[in-house]
Amino acid sequence: MEYLVLAARLLIGLTFTFALVSKVRTRASFTRFKDTLGSSLPAFTAALVLSSEAAIIVLLAIPWTVPLGFLCAAGTLAVFTGYLIWNLRGKNPAPCLCFGGTDTPAGVPHIARNLVLLVIALCGAALSATTGALPSYEVNGLMVSLLAGLAAAIVIALLDDVIALFGT
Repeated sequence: MEYLVLAARLLIGLTFTFALVSKVRTRASFTRFKDTLGSSLPAFTAALVLSSEAAIIVLLAIPWTVPLGFLCAAGTLAVFTGYLIWNLRGKNPAPCLCFGGTDTPAGVPHIARNLVLLVIALCGAALSATTGALPSYEVNGLMVSLLAGLAAAIVIALLDDVIALFGT
């Protein structure tokens, strides 16, 4: 179970890291993200999103706060998914700027991505609550977990490109 928790930590942690970095890497990327929020308080909402993403990254990095990190990730993903569903109901859905500047409108694949991440976060919370804070790892299992988490996070972050590649 420790290896599944580790892979989930890396997947969720890197996903939120990629998302955070893509939003703050330049002033233009932050402004574009803020402008697409559709909020009456875009600066406050943007700061709230960025703060929650940063908190999740930190909580998943500290061994004894991992269950809380997963729960915060699940809550944040639930809010993001609700926003995407609300956004999709509009006549002109805004692009999903979760991982940088794309003109692809938010859609069902983004909602599905968030729901998968939400399930992984909930499973990670349940599994991490039953394992020790500092489990011991064997090198082979450690490497497989790290590579699986990294590969999955990259695919998640590049979802729009993956969809375009396969023409869906």
